[in-house]
Amino acid sequence: MNAPTTTLAYVGCYTTPKRNGRGKGINVYRISAAGEWTHEQLANAPDNPSFLYMDAVRGKLYAVHGDGDVISTYAVDGAGHIAHLNDRSTQGTNPVHLTPTPDGRWMVVPNYASGNVVSLPIGADGALGEVAGNLALPGERGPHPTQQKGSHPHMTRYDPSGRWLLVPDKGVDRVFTLAVDAASGALSIVSTMVARPGAGPRHLALHPSQPWVYVVGELDATLIFCRFDPNTGALDAQQVASCMPEGYDGEKSSAGIAVAPDGKRVYVSNRADDTVAVFAIDAASGRVTLEARRPSIGAKPRFVTLGAAGQSLLVANEGGDNVYEFPLAGSAAPVLRAQIASPVCIVFKEI
Repeated sequence: MNAPTTTLAYVGCYTTPKRNGRGKGINVYRISAAGEWTHEQLANAPDNPSFLYMDAVRGKLYAVHGDGDVISTYAVDGAGHIAHLNDRSTQGTNPVHLTPTPDGRWMVVPNYASGNVVSLPIGADGALGEVAGNLALPGERGPHPTQQKGSHPHMTRYDPSGRWLLVPDKGVDRVFTLAVDAASGALSIVSTMVARPGAGPRHLALHPSQPWVYVVGELDATLIFCRFDPNTGALDAQQVASCMPEGYDGEKSSAGIAVAPDGKRVYVSNRADDTVAVFAIDAASGRVTLEARRPSIGAKPRFVTLGAAGQSLLVANEGGDNVYEFPLAGSAAPVLRAQIASPVCIVFKEI
């Protein structure tokens, strides 16, 4: 009989005054069978461990550091605790995301401030080598006076085939489709989707069974529905839906996104008014309808992700210093899972 598994949650945060950060290091929590979180470890980390990736097979956790220029590697022991191993340069400024290639040979990192995307080789033991591919993204600055001064890639995400890498660029109102050469790590642009001026594409999510992609427009608080061509990697925008109430004319700042495992809903966090917008997805067309706007129960909900079991939505409220869990079905109330300073990313591992 197999031993029962235990799930651990790893939470990254902002730590520096520049980011109004109040956090410290990377926090590790043990999740009980009832879903309760218990603090296990505070691991030292360079400033602003703001996005994480867990490689459960190799037993490594990777982190990029907001406003810095490095990606860090941590060893994960049998109890799920982590220890800092080393840092590698990302040859750019403010790395904000990281995605391994499907073959596990390369780690791809977008540098937000410097507008370039890089690849680093991943060794058999999970150790990262020096940057191999380095691609500067093109495009004219967008209309926003302070947040669109040039290319600002904010995320990298592979399509289901593992052939195409999608990169929303907040600074130039584009979503780029890249290819990564398996032998050299070189990156190249194969397609470009142009969003409306000032949209600020930030993050995206894929439908679990259809060739549909949902992109968050951070600066105009919109959800952009796109059809995806798996043969060419091209995105074709079909619909732009507002994440805010009808007639809203205030500050706009949408951030995180997640699609329900059954493909029926998509969730977008809104930092301007501390809500999560819930959109229903039409099963035939993929188009969305704003169904509800739920309070995030904390200020500045920067990050959302599906819970470890896929039956809930976790919201990291950067300004509220907490993590709440929202059931996807039923009428149960959201539950406070962690009181933690400036949380901005959550990943899981089973042991």
